[in-house]
Amino acid sequence: MRNNSIIDSRVIDAILERPICFRVGRKNFFIYPATLGKTYVIANIIEKLKVNNLYLTLDIHAEMLRLCAEQRDLVCLLISYYTFDQKKDILNNRKVNSRKKYFFDKLDNEELATILSLIFTLDDFEYIKQRTGIAKEEERRKKIHEIKSSKTYSITVGGASVYGAIIDIACQRYGWTMNYVLWGISRVNLEALLSDSISNIPLTEEESKSMNVPCGDIIDADDPSNRNRIMELLRN
Repeated sequence: MRNNSIIDSRVIDAILERPICFRVGRKNFFIYPATLGKTYVIANIIEKLKVNNLYLTLDIHAEMLRLCAEQRDLVCLLISYYTFDQKKDILNNRKVNSRKKYFFDKLDNEELATILSLIFTLDDFEYIKQRTGIAKEEERRKKIHEIKSSKTYSITVGGASVYGAIIDIACQRYGWTMNYVLWGISRVNLEALLSDSISNIPLTEEESKSMNVPCGDIIDADDPSNRNRIMELLRN
């Protein structure tokens, strides 16, 4: 992890699946990270909101205010879904709509925009990938795959949907049930586990050279004199 405490806190919050608390009147509510199941439940709402990703990057609060002014009902519905953590509650339309109405009546657009900003930063997997080094490792995997595939013949089938690309892999690798993959772990943690899993890929000497990986040398990591060399290898 990086030294920046703000970055660390966001990564740690994602790992711990720590909810964010906010207060409306005398009631406390919690924003829970989205599971894979919740992501699919709210997908239609996100689509209807028509978020401008450019504005989201330039000024997230201004974009949230625009959404609250133009799509207040949908915003309250989205926030309502995020304040439920259990499958039985998320799929209970009566509970969700009742809480949506409460937020609609009690919160102004500025307050809604603040909560909505928290939601959009809570499940930002791209941010997590950049700050943990997962994105860099994905680039290395891609490069290795390109080198290997140019000299071998193989075909990959399956993985055309979330069933094969995520659910099946998680169930096989960790022994989880489909219900747990959908509702028991945050989507960010699920994707991070699958993206950052350790794998050993055998390379020929020629392939190693093209990846700038030294062959034949054994480096004693316990020898302080090798510290600079090890750090240089880790940066490649």
